Amino acid sequence: MTVESLVFSDESIEVPVTIGNRQYTLVEATGDAATKNKNAIAKGTKFINGKVSSIDTINDSEALLISMCLFDDKGSRVPEAVVRGFRSSIMTKLYETCKKISGLNDVEDGKKAKCDHDNCKTNFCPICGTGIETKDSEGNDLDSSEDGSS
Repeated sequence: MTVESLVFSDESIEVPVTIGNRQYTLVEATGDAATKNKNAIAKGTKFINGKVSSIDTINDSEALLISMCLFDDKGSRVPEAVVRGFRSSIMTKLYETCKKISGLNDVEDGKKAKCDHDNCKTNFCPICGTGIETKDSEGNDLDSSEDGSS
């Protein structure tokens, strides 16, 4: 069996962010940030008859991930309490962008990625983050545009 070598850049993906007159940088999640985000989602996941029925901590996990990936102009992490003060539309866009640059939405050729969780028979697995998410954190259909306009 031949296995190709893996080569990674040692630089994380960074996205400049402006909120009002403040400058921030959204940085690709570390392994620790990704793990804490997935654990926060899993912790609040409720099952009925072996299938996911609700996720009580989805909004908490969003603020957590954003706070672990958003840095101010001095290079300091933005506290979760500050992130929670942002408008919902800002948080939603930051979270979606953070997941995208961090590879937390594993999508293979536009189709659902493989996962062992029962609810992956739907479009998106909220436990492991695989698949194509069709709703934002507020239950609205996600816009398919890539330009970031709302």
